[in-house]
Amino acid sequence: MPRRCGRCSAGTRSATHLRHRKTYAALIANRASLGTLLELRATRQGEAPSAIAALRANLVGDMHDDPGFRAARYTVWGDQAERQQGEKLIAAAPEDPRPLYEEIFNDKRR
Repeated sequence: MPRRCGRCSAGTRSATHLRHRKTYAALIANRASLGTLLELRATRQGEAPSAIAALRANLVGDMHDDPGFRAARYTVWGDQAERQQGEKLIAAAPEDPRPLYEEIFNDKRR
C-alpha cells in the first residue's frame, strides 16, 4: 500500500489556485498516481458537503459534489476534459489505467 502524503489531501482543497498545465496530465498518467488521486477522493467522500455544495449538486443532478476534487481534476486535465467528462481522454488512455480514468471522471457515484 502506498504511503500517503499528509499534504496531498490538503492539496486537493487548494487546487483552485493552480492553473491547468499540459505537463500535469503527463505526470499523473500512471497507475500509481491515478490510484492515489482516487484514494484521496474516497477519503473525502464521507465528509458532508457544505450547504451550497449540496444545493449545487442537487441542481445539476450529482449525487455528491466535491469541489476540491473537481478543481484538482480541472487543474490536471483542463476545461475540455472537464466539459466532456473525460470521454476523449478515456478513449485515448492505454488499456491498463483506463478503468481508473473512468472512475475519476464518473460523477454519478454511490
